[in-house]
Amino acid sequence: MFEIHLIDATRNLPPRPKVWIYRALRSGWFDIEAGVYDSRPNGGVCPVAAGAILAGIWADGRLMEGFPDWGTDLAPNEEVEDFAAYFDLCADELGTEAALRLVQEQLANESVLATAGYRGRQAS
Repeated sequence: MFEIHLIDATRNLPPRPKVWIYRALRSGWFDIEAGVYDSRPNGGVCPVAAGAILAGIWADGRLMEGFPDWGTDLAPNEEVEDFAAYFDLCADELGTEAALRLVQEQLANESVLATAGYRGRQAS
C-alpha cells in the first residue's frame, strides 16, 4: 500500500541527499533500521542518517547546519522528512529489507546518480 508513496518520496528527494543515501545503502557499512533516525550505539540508523553520516554532515544525532538540501539541525526538510516517513511506513508493512530494495532500485534507475560527481563536503 505504501510502496508507491515510498517510490515517489525517493524520486522527490533533492539530488545530493539522493546520492549520499544511495552511497550509504550500497556501502554495507550501516545497520539500517526503520522508525528512528539514529539509535546508535546499540541500534541502527535510518537511510537519511546513514547518508548524512557518510556525507559528513551528521553530528550528535542530527543534521548539521548549512546543508539546506537536507534540512536544518532542528528538522529535515519536507522532501527528506516525507522520504523518512514513507520508508518507515513501508518497512512496517513489508519489512525493512523490502523497503530498502524499493529505495535502492529507484535510486539506481535515476540518471542523477549516473552523473553525480560530488566529492568531499558538497553534501548540501
